[in-house]
Amino acid sequence: MSDKIPQIHIFAMIISFGILALAFASSIAYLIQDYMLHNKRTIALSKRLPALTTLDSLINRLVGFGFITLSIGILFGSLWSERQIGKWWSWNPKQILALMTWLVYAAYIYSRTLSGWKGKRSVLLIVVGFVLIFVTFIVSLHK
Repeated sequence: MSDKIPQIHIFAMIISFGILALAFASSIAYLIQDYMLHNKRTIALSKRLPALTTLDSLINRLVGFGFITLSIGILFGSLWSERQIGKWWSWNPKQILALMTWLVYAAYIYSRTLSGWKGKRSVLLIVVGFVLIFVTFIVSLHK
């Protein structure tokens, strides 16, 4: 199993980044559609976008699955770190950014389930989360 830890970590992170990228794209679509509806503007793009409730539901499901795979990826990354350097947590920038990303998506899930946030407020958390994913990915490329 220990020789599979890096592969599981990398696979889970790629899957989570992909799913959360879809949630981000859906969030941008949500923001565009919301803007168009509230300003009573219609363009060809807004007519092709799904309804806000459909986008909101899609984003919520994507984040739920993406959060699970992100959690698995971070867990296996910690196990890999333990095997490599003898510590599961070393306060390096990649680990700190991954934790911050996880916390943003956890805040999204909390705000949706316990605080009742919907719509624009919750979608903005997805945008922040994806910016952190992008920064984490860039930091991961530099060793």
